[in-house]
Amino acid sequence: MTISEKARTFWDENRYQMSETLVLNNFDKLIAHTSGTIRNVEITITSETRDALIDAVGKSGMSLETLLFVAHCKVVSLLSGQVMITTGICRDGRYSSDNQQADIRNVVRVLPYALTLGAEDSWNDIALRVHESFGMLHELQKLSLTELNDAKKLFDVHFSYTEHADTSYLLINNDESVIAQDSYDNHSLIVRFNSGSNIHEINDLKCVIEYRDDLVTKDQVIAFGGYYSRVIQEIGRDQASIHTSSYLLSDENERLMSEWNDTVREFDLKNNLSQLFEEQAQRTPEKVASINKNEQLTYQQLNERSNQLARYLRKLGIGPEVLVGICMERSNLMLIALLGVLKAGGGYVPLDPKYPNDRLHFMLDDAQVEMILTDTIISEQISFGDKQMITLDVEWTIIGTFERNNLECQTTSNHVAYLVYTSGSTGFPKAAVIEHRSVIELMYWARDEFGLDTLSGVLASSSICFDMSIFELYAPLSWGGTVILVDDILKLRDTQAVTEVSLISTVPSALRTLAELGWVSTNTRAALLAGEPLSHQMTKRMFSSTKLEKIWNAYGLSEDTTYTTVSMIKRGCEELVTIGRPIANRQLYILDEYQQMAPIGVIGELYVAGNGLARGYINRPDLTAERFLPNRFGDHTNTRMYRTGDLVRYLPDGQLAYIGRKDHQIKFRGHRIDLGEIEMTLATHADVDQCVVVCREDGGDKRLIAYVVMRNHTIDVSPLQLKEHLRIKLPEWMVPASIVWLAKLPTTSHGKLDRKALPAPERSSWPSPDRHVGQ
Repeated sequence: MTISEKARTFWDENRYQMSETLVLNNFDKLIAHTSGTIRNVEITITSETRDALIDAVGKSGMSLETLLFVAHCKVVSLLSGQVMITTGICRDGRYSSDNQQADIRNVVRVLPYALTLGAEDSWNDIALRVHESFGMLHELQKLSLTELNDAKKLFDVHFSYTEHADTSYLLINNDESVIAQDSYDNHSLIVRFNSGSNIHEINDLKCVIEYRDDLVTKDQVIAFGGYYSRVIQEIGRDQASIHTSSYLLSDENERLMSEWNDTVREFDLKNNLSQLFEEQAQRTPEKVASINKNEQLTYQQLNERSNQLARYLRKLGIGPEVLVGICMERSNLMLIALLGVLKAGGGYVPLDPKYPNDRLHFMLDDAQVEMILTDTIISEQISFGDKQMITLDVEWTIIGTFERNNLECQTTSNHVAYLVYTSGSTGFPKAAVIEHRSVIELMYWARDEFGLDTLSGVLASSSICFDMSIFELYAPLSWGGTVILVDDILKLRDTQAVTEVSLISTVPSALRTLAELGWVSTNTRAALLAGEPLSHQMTKRMFSSTKLEKIWNAYGLSEDTTYTTVSMIKRGCEELVTIGRPIANRQLYILDEYQQMAPIGVIGELYVAGNGLARGYINRPDLTAERFLPNRFGDHTNTRMYRTGDLVRYLPDGQLAYIGRKDHQIKFRGHRIDLGEIEMTLATHADVDQCVVVCREDGGDKRLIAYVVMRNHTIDVSPLQLKEHLRIKLPEWMVPASIVWLAKLPTTSHGKLDRKALPAPERSSWPSPDRHVGQ
């Protein structure tokens, strides 16, 4: 029996619209694997929900199954964060050309179904489209399993509806054998609705969700059930937009808007960040403030020398809102320069000597910087054209003649403290303008979060162009600690003051390397990690290889003064690694594509509000208006919020789970792909140490390329084995065409992955390109 021409057209159109919708993969990243036991949760169908269904069926004239399926699609859209979704729908398979027992057995096939929830669609609009297409599903039973096979991994949530009490019907699985449904599809979640045979028996409606406990937790499944109940109730209001989510938040609004955003703290705000340092210098003048190689400065020495420089700079016209470039080697003199500019009342623009000249000149021109502080070594390497260049070690014979006492402060807390440049989508960097008040609040938070003992010796390895340096330099100097300056964290073993490091601040990959090499001092008991995703497996390895007692996992933005959220992980902790909760005086909002608040557990884009926000981007009013938006939520109206571009979800306890960058999603061969998902799956292979996946294009031909660093730098597994590992959980189009072995992943001067430096596979090798590349 062949499929009708009309049904074939429907299938082809539907297949074209199908996009990968793997809801459970988001949770697979978050929970520790357990036994993989199949469990089920019965969802309570309230009388209000039943009444809403009866009303909706009466108004629309559509079947109960149609309306329940519309509700199901909305929930899948919520959980996946997508408006173009694909889900499975169970259909009677007795007409299948593959089914040799159709005349004697009641069999069920799971068909892929694609649906787009349009921006202007009402519930009734969606229900009409579903109603019209359901007739075609009966015809699609005639499709062979071979035709359906290509779409088998598009979805991991199935919808089932029956009108009888017996749920022991059968499924046809992908190997074309007939199996009992209770034996369960390997990686799927099944939502089963069962009711009486007509609308008058709707009181018998039941909903059971079956799941595997290593892919999703019981609490999460119960939350899913709550979404079904609330969505079903909303369907009765058929004129409402399907993207209005206020009805989903009725029980959660207080937690999302108030309880989890209750971060208000009152701090003694100064007018200038340097005043915190000056007060500490008065309390502990003889304590060591900074160590670099064989040189150290006490608080008194650092304070007096930066005062002398500040007076010198004021004489040259530096004051509030005047920007000064700083391009120097990492040294105590660099610290003097930073504090000197702040004390003079100016703001500084950090310039990394390792940057290309074109980039440095763009930054100087963009920020309208006319004066640059540097040293002899850098001045001999870099030309700054017609800019005024002050070589501090040469000019110190003059600078050292100025008075050493503290200056009268000329700034307010709203004046600029520094600029920090980040990469821009236009190909040119953009600079966030950070004011004194925001940095001062960060310092108070650091004191309360870490304590004075932890801040007593902070390793400062980040470039001053990287916002982690703000914490590394000013947190210890504000509260009596010592800044231990190093040029390269991977040369920590050569640092004489390594035993004095109480807190390592760096990216996770750098600390992992130090731990594996045994270069973390036994005196170092804490680490603050940010800038890269941190996994539970990584923290376990770090704890096992060091004497660390605590690891803080921070999430932050240059536009929000370094850190936004933080979680603390103790040795022996087996809980999920999250990015935690908002720090002091931050508020978080997770919004969907239609600017609606996302319910707990639902993926959305993170928006950040509070006292840490930058003034905006310098000389970029268009981009500032695009990213810094009016805050319309809660008690914080008439303030601003920043659109981060990061996808997150709330866990039931209020912790934030990081999903990935919104802009890491690509369209590849007609499918939306998150490269981070491929990377996370590849990283679960026992022999893979590090990996990154990119999409490369050459002559219009796109390929996914995986770059892999093997554990112990040995290759004991073939590319074919890695691909088979990926195929276990990912559809074929998400399996990279090429796997390139690397000795190590390239990094930027900040220690982050440098995607642009990844070697391109040879064009001629693309049909069979798996290869090894050295350093």
